Amino acid sequence: MNSVTEALVERVAVPPSQQLILDVLIARQRHGVSDMTDREIREVLEQIHSPRRFALGQVANRVSDLVKAQVVKEGEPRLNPRTKKLNRTVYLPEAQARLCA
Repeated sequence: MNSVTEALVERVAVPPSQQLILDVLIARQRHGVSDMTDREIREVLEQIHSPRRFALGQVANRVSDLVKAQVVKEGEPRLNPRTKKLNRTVYLPEAQARLCA
């Protein structure tokens, strides 16, 4: 863990299951991704922790917990091209985004 992530963790104490999701959002933001859907977060988690699988509902619940705790914010819904349904997106608030820059 680098000093920026350590500073973020010190300011935002979350359970380990939520920290996994927060780590994904931080890493993706550093690579230019502004927001992510629950499904995208799950895909990254499964790539990192292969062969472990993550239920989409489990990821969605942890994301909802982070939203309720105001650690992340909901963005504009994004249309899933395959299902034609709107999917929630989440992003790091500006104050946390500055820590990750």
